[in-house]
Amino acid sequence: MKITKYFFLLILILTVTSIIFIATQPGTFKIKGEEQIDINSDKVYNYVNQAETWKDWLAMPNAKNALVGKQLLILDGKTSNNKFRWKNEDKNKSITQDYFLNGVAFNSNWKFISLKNKTIISWEISGELDFFLKFKVLIEGGKQRMFKNQIISSIKNIKRNLLNDFFYFEIAFDGKQKLSYPSVLYKDVITSYANLDTAKEQLQKDINSIVKQFDLTKDGDYFFYIQNSSKSTKIRAYLPIKEEVLTNDNSAIKASKIEEIDVFKTVYKGNKGFETRAIKETKKQIDTLKLLLELENGYFEKTIIGKEKTLKRKDWTTEIYIPLKKKRIYVVPSYNSTIPEPEQTVIPAVEIAPIVTPKPTVPEVSIQ
Repeated sequence: MKITKYFFLLILILTVTSIIFIATQPGTFKIKGEEQIDINSDKVYNYVNQAETWKDWLAMPNAKNALVGKQLLILDGKTSNNKFRWKNEDKNKSITQDYFLNGVAFNSNWKFISLKNKTIISWEISGELDFFLKFKVLIEGGKQRMFKNQIISSIKNIKRNLLNDFFYFEIAFDGKQKLSYPSVLYKDVITSYANLDTAKEQLQKDINSIVKQFDLTKDGDYFFYIQNSSKSTKIRAYLPIKEEVLTNDNSAIKASKIEEIDVFKTVYKGNKGFETRAIKETKKQIDTLKLLLELENGYFEKTIIGKEKTLKRKDWTTEIYIPLKKKRIYVVPSYNSTIPEPEQTVIPAVEIAPIVTPKPTVPEVSIQ
């Protein structure tokens, strides 16, 4: 009986001692990790600043089940006790967040330092631990082990994903084909290659407004004809429609049809920044096949999977159609190999009267 009392007394003493020890531990902490990534800072910043990407790299419990909102990431997908909430952003330089762990608020600070096509990314978490978190930290081996492992692993995952995703490039040649559409709406604009995406978005908005205004029916997805020069880029947006529409020369948006065009089709997957490389590879293939380009710097492109459907660049899929010259067919006239006999001229028969030579007349002479 006494042994049992002593045993429980010992447990009580240990418990009280542990509670006092945990409670007296310093709760303030600041943990930081950093990594160098061989990619421009704007791309690293944009990747981290999109809450949708966090499920792919965040090395924290329940990150895979996170619920994504606008500038909000709820880690357990259920409550707001564990979440990241965006506070302030300095484009391409820093991001400030509130980080809640079991309802306790911490500071989350990101910094992006640009170094000539490279970026030093750092992530710091700081704050004050409550008793429960002090106990958890003690069990898991200290603040450094608990938080720093998560921070370092997360940054390494960012680096791995960006390098694998950003530099992913896959190309497949689909050969010579015909491109035709019975009815399309289209609009042109001249811009710079750097503003190509912005120009595409604006062209689609303009054409969509006409489709809505006249209650037209789309018959496919947008595709674009792009022609680059040393000074500018001409882009034409096409939208296939089911109706036949008539427009005049003064219309900002025109209607037409695309009759059969000989093209060489290429499908490539990966970052849109490699489109120029895909076109060069396609032209090499065209040259190998001894086909002729219609225009040196013009091509059609159609996005099958873009950033609207997924943020993973390696899944982005684009079709490229490069116009080809049609082969001319020369028709050689046929000749009859037999030599015709010369026509014979028939001279009509002429009746010739006989020539009568008159006899000389001798004058009569009287002889006396």
